[in-house]
Amino acid sequence: MSKRTLAIGTLILIVLIGAAGGGIFYVKMNKPIEQHVPFLLSEIPEEGRAGIVEQWATLADSDEVLLAIVKTDGIMVGLGASSEQEAIAMVRDRTRVDLGSDGATMRTLAKGIRKEMDMLNKLAFVVFDETKNAYVKRNAPASRASSQ
Repeated sequence: MSKRTLAIGTLILIVLIGAAGGGIFYVKMNKPIEQHVPFLLSEIPEEGRAGIVEQWATLADSDEVLLAIVKTDGIMVGLGASSEQEAIAMVRDRTRVDLGSDGATMRTLAKGIRKEMDMLNKLAFVVFDETKNAYVKRNAPASRASSQ
């Protein structure tokens, strides 16, 4: 075998290994994932947990909270939306609030693909934070609400 054939064979092998590595990386980074923010409900009686999770889910899906989420810095850009209404629809499709499998943890989930992990972490936190603010505002005692 000549040096030229050996060199060409080596280059082809390097290209094939690189293509296989790139393909594996592409597939791995496009796997669907869910990022979540857990919130412990252990201080709440078991019979009341489902009701609280349902209230949070309703609040997280309200237009007021979704608009506040979209207006948070970087969320609209991270989603790749061109308008607020498109971003609201994307957030509504990508997020949910549910009760964890242990029955004592409420989770605010954001779903997407693995390469969006940083944006999903931020989205899950912002959904949790804005929903918490709306929940506190909605359920605040009258004395606290009037003093603010």
